Amino acid sequence: MFTITYHPGGGTGSAVDTVLPDTSYVVKSPTDANIAYYPGYTFTNWNTVPDGSDVSYLPGDSVTVTADMTLYAQWQALPDVLVTYNANGGAGSASDSVQPYTVYTIKSAEQTDIDL
Repeated sequence: MFTITYHPGGGTGSAVDTVLPDTSYVVKSPTDANIAYYPGYTFTNWNTVPDGSDVSYLPGDSVTVTADMTLYAQWQALPDVLVTYNANGGAGSASDSVQPYTVYTIKSAEQTDIDL
């Protein structure tokens, strides 16, 4: 018997499956592998090494299992979001670039270049 271990690679959770040698195994999605998503990132694939430089697998891929295997979640940072302040009849403008899923405190008019 071999084990397939899913490592969250920045997310949380994990899963371990037991499979018979030389059998076809279908790679799980992060949800099916009990991996919670990594805030501010999107899942791209699984890889056989933590830095993503070896063999990559997508959920649904079939793998012939010949040894124990650990699959590491690979994540890509989401692009920043632009928060734009509209003077709504006043003068000036302001904007901030913000990382997704982070706490952002709304600025007052005095903290921006907006004249109401």
